[in-house]
Amino acid sequence: MEELSASGTAQRTALSRKLEQLEYEARKAFEQYDAVDARNRLAASELERRWNEKLEEVEVIKLKLASLDAQRHSLWTEEEERIRSMGNRFAEVWQNGHCPPTLKKMIFRTAIEEIIVCTDQDKKSLELVLHWKGGMHTRLSMDRPRSATDTAPIRGIIDHLHRTGKLILPGGCTEHQLA
Repeated sequence: MEELSASGTAQRTALSRKLEQLEYEARKAFEQYDAVDARNRLAASELERRWNEKLEEVEVIKLKLASLDAQRHSLWTEEEERIRSMGNRFAEVWQNGHCPPTLKKMIFRTAIEEIIVCTDQDKKSLELVLHWKGGMHTRLSMDRPRSATDTAPIRGIIDHLHRTGKLILPGGCTEHQLA
């Protein structure tokens, strides 16, 4: 909730610091320009150009901050209660047949930063680490799924198809060539 209410806080902080730095640099550029002898036109024009450049950078950052402020909004009490209610009923909503796989994928992509999968030395189990967007980590362990070649070797599949009469060999091809 706090993240939704204070969206862009980190970006706003970074821009504020950058603005502070650029304002300092603009003041320094003005001081250098102000201190130069007016008769030295070449140096004065270069220092004025630098000062104007810093002032333009300050304006760009101020515009970005204003844009962030325009996008910022607080959640209304009703919105916050609705979001909390959905969170409390998450398992029910997730298991509901009306929750399509595309929505589930969107939720995963929104909530999970990355998933790291490692196998043990025997390659019989998987260790998963889920990195959530909020900074939390969840560790899971599961048996490694058996591959199709482990559960039903190709020879066994051919024998089964042959026994059931469903094996149709291409012209001139033998069973041994398929295996």
